[in-house]
Amino acid sequence: MRTKYLILTALLFVLTQFLTACRGRQANMRVSADETAAVAHLHALYSAEVAFNTSKNHYACTIAELAEAPGLVEQGMSTGHKDGYSFSVHCVPQIGLPAFDVWATPLQPDETGVNLYCTDQTGVVRRADRLLDSCRNANPVE
Repeated sequence: MRTKYLILTALLFVLTQFLTACRGRQANMRVSADETAAVAHLHALYSAEVAFNTSKNHYACTIAELAEAPGLVEQGMSTGHKDGYSFSVHCVPQIGLPAFDVWATPLQPDETGVNLYCTDQTGVVRRADRLLDSCRNANPVE
């Protein structure tokens, strides 16, 4: 009887370890998927800003302002939250030229994303581990 108890205990331990490892891999896959989606959304928001600037002669300073222009922002993005990330648009004072930053920050750090991402009027998507004063101070995504 004691041998059966030890075998069952050992099997339960192995099963618990296996399920924990599977859950960890699943979480990593979610983070990776959310981060990939965040980068894609930044490209779309950059394109929306360029189109907005072409028609209005200035950049939008908020997601709401971008969303007011028909067809520039997909409906799900108008809230600023999508695929585990929060998106924000900011006008950035710059001498001589209008400028903007678009930031993507994880809604639940380490669960929906690890990195922060941003882009600006250059269209280069960059990655940061914390919010910076300017997107240009972040490292380009390779």
